This record gives sequence, C-alpha cells and structure tokens, in this order.
Amino acid sequence: MINYSIVSDCIVLEGRYLPSQLDVLQNELFDVFLKSSGVLEVNLTNVVGSGSGLVALLLSFMRFANDHDRKIVFTGLSAQLVGLIQLSNLESIVLSA
Repeated sequence: MINYSIVSDCIVLEGRYLPSQLDVLQNELFDVFLKSSGVLEVNLTNVVGSGSGLVALLLSFMRFANDHDRKIVFTGLSAQLVGLIQLSNLESIVLSA
C-alpha cells in the first residue's frame, strides 16, 4: 500500500503499489494539492512496483495541475515506471514537467 507524507511542497510517496488503492490515493492527493502553493513535487523514490494504473495516476495529476494553472514535478521514478511511461510514448508529458 502506498502511503504519503508532506514535506514543504513535496508529497513523498512510499510503499508497495497496489492498483486497488488508486482511487482513494488520487482523491487524498488532490486534496493535498489544492492546499499547497507553488510548484508541487511528487517524490516516488520509495514506491515499490509500477503498473499502468500508476502511470494513469501521474497523468491525472498532470491534468489536475493544468486545470488549476499549477505545475507539478515528479521525482524519483523507478526505471520500471520510466520504461512504462516511455513505452506509452508519454515521456514528453510526464518526464519533462
């Protein structure tokens, strides 16, 4: 299960990726995002595993940030997650943010 903590304007995610938790995690993180200011960093260094659902979560964050005229930066992505993003031809959207 992925948990999160907040340090300044950084959401630090950690734990094992479970597709079943993505809806709840997304809603919780949207709430955190709305309470933050400036550029928001989402650090995934301590996330174990990956999957298309996690890529979809990152894309939903990007869309949410754009809808609120904000910027979001993802750091600490695993090689496996970067590979999924590249395989989906999304690196120009997710990795360049």
